[in-house]
Amino acid sequence: MAKKKAAKSGFNMSAAIRAALEANNDASNKEALDAVQAANPGVDINVNSFGVALSGLRKKMGISKGPGRKKKVLVKKPAAATATGAPKRAGRPKGSKNKKKAVTKAVPAVSVAAKTSGSAAVVSIQALQAARKFVSELGNADNAIAAIRQLTELQM
Repeated sequence: MAKKKAAKSGFNMSAAIRAALEANNDASNKEALDAVQAANPGVDINVNSFGVALSGLRKKMGISKGPGRKKKVLVKKPAAATATGAPKRAGRPKGSKNKKKAVTKAVPAVSVAAKTSGSAAVVSIQALQAARKFVSELGNADNAIAAIRQLTELQM
C-alpha cells in the first residue's frame, strides 16, 4: 500500500517530533506530545501513532530513554562431536527421510513339548532359538549333542 500524502495543512509529525527532540532529547512521551501540540495548534494528533513515531525516531537518532530493555546476546555452544570427531548435525540423521522404523514384535512365551527319553519336557521358544544358535556355532546337531554329553559328564 502506498503512503498517504500529508494533509493539506502541511503538518509532518516526524519533522515536528524531530524538532521537539532536538530541543529536549530527554523529554518523555507526554512532554514531547505537549511540545508538538503547542507548536502546531489545531492539529489533531493520535496519541498512539505519536508514541510509535517518537520511539522510532529515538532509535534512529540514537537516543535511549532510561536503562530500558537490552537485547540478549545469544552465545552459540560448540556442537557436540561424534565418534568420528565431526560436529553432530541437528535434526534427523542423513538418509532417514520417509523410512519406517523396524517394528519388533514381542515373542510370546509359547511352550513346545519335546519328547526326551519317553517323558515330555516343556521348552520355551527362546530356549529353542538359543539351541539353534548353539547348533549353528558347532556346525551340526551331532556335534552339539556330543558337546552337551561331555558337559553333563564333567558336571557329575
